[in-house]
Amino acid sequence: PFPGPLDEPTVVRDTDGSTARVAPALPRILKQRFELGARLGGGMGTVFRARDRARILPGTGSADVAIKLPDPTRLHATAVAAALHREARCLRLLRHPHIVRMVAFERDGPWPFIVMELVAGRDLGELLCEHPHGLPPGRAHRIILTLCAALSHTHGCGLVHADLKPANVMVGVDDAATLLDFGLAKADPGTPPGLLE
Repeated sequence: PFPGPLDEPTVVRDTDGSTARVAPALPRILKQRFELGARLGGGMGTVFRARDRARILPGTGSADVAIKLPDPTRLHATAVAAALHREARCLRLLRHPHIVRMVAFERDGPWPFIVMELVAGRDLGELLCEHPHGLPPGRAHRIILTLCAALSHTHGCGLVHADLKPANVMVGVDDAATLLDFGLAKADPGTPPGLLE
């Protein structure tokens, strides 16, 4: 389960400390279906491991997904909501084995959220820290090839990821890379307008 209480609101102060408001409590369950678990990461949005109760079959255990939703302290920030909607529109356009797959874009009360496949593996940043002198050539080759395939597909769809970094690349046991986090993605300047509208 999520480490720490989800049902306690958070007090947020403006940068000068003068105005306080209460950020809404993060729900434990979204849409009476998605039960939030461990926090996996985040920036403008926060990603959680979640159990999809609708996909649990008798005798099979739970079906895990990843859910990205706004940080409670930024829930009503226009830029955060816009980035989440833009990311959902990007993921709808992108269908590739080395790009994280979106399952759905949902809303529960004030909370918009993206449901994605839960990608197994480790982020490339962790892997690189374990190999300070560089990855073995064969591993590096497999990671680079699959990452290039994901980027080629992204660019072919008229999009630029715009936040490529090791933390946004998940590496599986077969050394195949999966590209994550399209929150800052934008249409390629040469693409006709309206792609992400």
